Amino acid sequence: FVLVLRHAATDFSMPDQPRVVLSDCRTQRNLNAQGRADSRTIGRGVRRLRLRIGQVLASPFCRTKETARLAFGRFRVSGALLNTVVAEHDARWRRQIRDARRLLGTRPAPGRLTVLVTHGSVVEDATGRTLEEGETIVFRPLGSSRFRLRGRVLAHEWKTLAPG
Repeated sequence: FVLVLRHAATDFSMPDQPRVVLSDCRTQRNLNAQGRADSRTIGRGVRRLRLRIGQVLASPFCRTKETARLAFGRFRVSGALLNTVVAEHDARWRRQIRDARRLLGTRPAPGRLTVLVTHGSVVEDATGRTLEEGETIVFRPLGSSRFRLRGRVLAHEWKTLAPG
């Protein structure tokens, strides 16, 4: 499966600056205390369920990287997961969404799950689905940029999921 996670809860009193500098978290909306707690809750749930996590990819924004680090302890940055909320729907945007859909449709290594930590705008652009902050959507990758929805998990629900 591929787990697609919208970054955890953020501080909306500090919006992204008109010119975001990806290497400077001060120009971005960042996780708040609840978001950091939710990220840790997700990570504890993943470990309790003994989910075998393979690749963890995150958008280059600070809030997605911090979510990935707190929940999974590691990540690799992927431009395909970059926030598209203000993107013009031009050739560059179409290429990015095509790349995001390719990630969603790619089967992970046998016995592993792929995790994509991104933004609500990317999920909506690539799948037509909306996510709350900290929500995970589960897809079964079918190859060739195709995938099927299998479930959704809110951040606080990771505490109550049972193995099986």
